[in-house]
Amino acid sequence: NLYYEADKKGGVHYRGDDEFITVRHSALAGLALPRYSAAREEFEKAYGYLGAHPPQTKDAITTQFESLEIVFKLCSVVKCQRLGTEEIKNLFQPLLSKIYKETDGLVAGKLRAGFEDWVSAAHFYRHGQAVEEPKAPPLEICILMVSQGASWLRWLIEVDQTLQQNNR
Repeated sequence: NLYYEADKKGGVHYRGDDEFITVRHSALAGLALPRYSAAREEFEKAYGYLGAHPPQTKDAITTQFESLEIVFKLCSVVKCQRLGTEEIKNLFQPLLSKIYKETDGLVAGKLRAGFEDWVSAAHFYRHGQAVEEPKAPPLEICILMVSQGASWLRWLIEVDQTLQQNNR
């Protein structure tokens, strides 16, 4: 029940459903600016790992995380070394407070908390596990992580662009 497509060179890649494709293309549109070229490279790697045979689910999640970490570092006023829950609370929340007020601010705060949860979940795959034989994440978790990561990435780019415009 998975969707695949062939590229112009005859390679077969995971395609996903229409929503999966829409989210991916929406994030890619935001990554088109030169400012985000390093993040775009990692983002494209994530989908490449997902489309591998067999899918390299751990690599897909970790490279998707890296794309987010790159953009997060670009939009942080105070430079940080990593993307973690404390950095989101201490650096990202103040940025959101500059952009969103009243009801929008309350909603953005709740979304920020969801982003923290996504980052926490990704760290389970980014860091070594206490097992003798590594186990790849199941495909359904990988697809969810990569797809949600694309949505978070799109939002980070929009926040970064808004902050840049406000600072001109």
